[in-house]
Amino acid sequence: MRNLYAVLEVGPLADAREIRSAYRRLARLHHPDHSGGADERFKELAAAYEVLSSDERRKQYDEQRAAWLQAQGAFLCTGCGQGLRMPAGFRGTGRCGRC
Repeated sequence: MRNLYAVLEVGPLADAREIRSAYRRLARLHHPDHSGGADERFKELAAAYEVLSSDERRKQYDEQRAAWLQAQGAFLCTGCGQGLRMPAGFRGTGRCGRC
């Protein structure tokens, strides 16, 4: 599952203002009409913003992401919200080394 927060270079705890600001900054940088812009990267940014800018879609994405991480033997860091893989037999939640 693609991490849409990483696409927009924000953390999962980012608010709507931070998401919009990151999208606008990256969209300007990667716009196909801009020198050095990349069409595929621009489309990826737009798709991620479409999901994360809607409260309902973002909630659904977060639920699906948490379920996917759990199925992969990982969990969400309680500090930053990034997915972390844990050793077999680990139960519960925790924090990553950055938090």
